Amino acid sequence: MPGWPLSFGDKAKARDLLLKALAVNPRGADSNHFYGEFLFETGQPEEALTQLEQALQASARPGPQIGDTGRRDEARLFLAKIRAR
Repeated sequence: MPGWPLSFGDKAKARDLLLKALAVNPRGADSNHFYGEFLFETGQPEEALTQLEQALQASARPGPQIGDTGRRDEARLFLAKIRAR
């Protein structure tokens, strides 16, 4: 769960904020990656796979290419971790 200052470790608040992020940017690498991570950590690995795969399909943004590349690398590692289970 995102900790302070986002959700203070509150799973319901974390889910609410992550879903709001997805509503704002449903195809974004960050929003899908972090929601996928949340889903995995709350016992929903199949749903996490879907979100992480969406993170990999996100279009590159013109400014933060390095950040986008890093986020995709994180998503790939997380996908491998889920699939290895």
